[in-house]
Amino acid sequence: MQLIDQRFLPHRFVIEEVTTVEQMATAIRDMHVRGAGLIGASAGYGMYLAAIEAATLDGSWETHLIGAATKLRATRPTAVNLAWAIERQVNNIAAGKTAQERIEIALQIARKIAEEDEEHCRLIGQHGLNLIQQIAREKAGKPVNVLTHCNAGWLAFVDYGSATAPIYAAHDRGVAVHVWVDETRPRNQGSKLTAWELGEHGVPHTVIADNTGGHLMQHGEVDLVIVGSDRTTYTGDVANKIGTYLKALAAKDNNVPFYVALPSSSFDWQMRDGLKEIPIEAPGHRIDHRARCLPGGREKYPRAFSRTRTVSETGSVKFKCDQVAVKTIPFDGMAELNEHRRKLQQLGLIGVDASGIGYGNLSIRDGTTNKFYITGSMTGGKPALDLADYARVVSYDFDRNWLRCEGSTIASSESLTHAAVYESEPKAGAVFHWHDFKLWKERPAEMPATPEAVDYGTPEMVQEVRRLFENTDVKSRKIFMMAGHEGGFVTFGRDLEDAYAVLMKHLEA
Repeated sequence: MQLIDQRFLPHRFVIEEVTTVEQMATAIRDMHVRGAGLIGASAGYGMYLAAIEAATLDGSWETHLIGAATKLRATRPTAVNLAWAIERQVNNIAAGKTAQERIEIALQIARKIAEEDEEHCRLIGQHGLNLIQQIAREKAGKPVNVLTHCNAGWLAFVDYGSATAPIYAAHDRGVAVHVWVDETRPRNQGSKLTAWELGEHGVPHTVIADNTGGHLMQHGEVDLVIVGSDRTTYTGDVANKIGTYLKALAAKDNNVPFYVALPSSSFDWQMRDGLKEIPIEAPGHRIDHRARCLPGGREKYPRAFSRTRTVSETGSVKFKCDQVAVKTIPFDGMAELNEHRRKLQQLGLIGVDASGIGYGNLSIRDGTTNKFYITGSMTGGKPALDLADYARVVSYDFDRNWLRCEGSTIASSESLTHAAVYESEPKAGAVFHWHDFKLWKERPAEMPATPEAVDYGTPEMVQEVRRLFENTDVKSRKIFMMAGHEGGFVTFGRDLEDAYAVLMKHLEA
């Protein structure tokens, strides 16, 4: 098994052979490999090596497997992808009846983890591309200036990266883009790795001292900030490289859009308070050899020091989504669904807000089951949708805030709310989630509503929707308001026409 030993970049490109669990643990712990996605993928292959080793040793294979899992899990505490990949391997390997079966399962899961990481990052790039293209249109050909912190590029994942994926996608589409690269303390991943990556890809960039970002924002030199995440709680707390919090504060103060790009494997569905619960690594490394950490010929600003630990909050985290990345099969009702979506978009009930975030979504039930087709995540700003913009939700678990979907895109953040409606009202054949800020501010007293303290896309929202069906007349009204989600309403009906009629009745009242 081969890894890129990132310790030698940007001056040497070194490939390392890894053949044992011990070697993989060392590679992860000593940062030969680093980055949330890559750590998870490496751990997956580490468990594959453990399965091979267990087949050659005397004694219980379970004992060796658990021992290897414990060793790998202890290497890096902050990135949740590590434990996620290990747990996934342990649960799947246990199904093997023979040593050979367990080895084959471990290899299959390791490959799947890596392939999913690559595909999820590719999709992050496609979603983020829309944001960059929108800014590019507003700037009329001038370069879009993106600021990023640390390294969340393809070196940190299997491919594409998370924070850099939209940048690469925009550059490859011919969009003029320039990247401000924070040098990033204490290991200089930005100046060593991100700058090297961008240079190899031909993306214009400038390395800056970490504290320069706020100055650039004050002077209108940053159009958006995109960072990665080592671990994100289900309540929205984001743990990323030191200095991320200050970038978030500066962005907010200067009205610069701030985005966290992450795959679903970086979500922690157990932790609620990131500041108190997320373990923060404190390696104590000195900052040295500053003169030689940059790839040759890279432009640079004077540098400064920074030694702060923090967790930054970026908003609500949505469901955990297991996506089966396949082409969506043409389904009955798609043309009618697109037509109703067009009507809602013309009315301004579906669209994109000032920060580039899409809002509003529609779905239809798949036959008589609780499965359904729904518009994909971040499609609100698209004038028209095709099959690639729809996902089919095939299963879900409200308690785990989890669902599985099929398609080329990830299902909308509101998918579990739609699922709660379909499950609570078997006669419902279509669900609309839409925004009308005027009606929402009026807060019609007779309309069923979820509590103000409950945000959209959360397990609490699902619970409150189900409670509405149990304790109010929402079944007959076919509408409810999301009091904690600005402008948010949900209507439903036996079919698309019925759901639309309910919506129009309240708009015209």
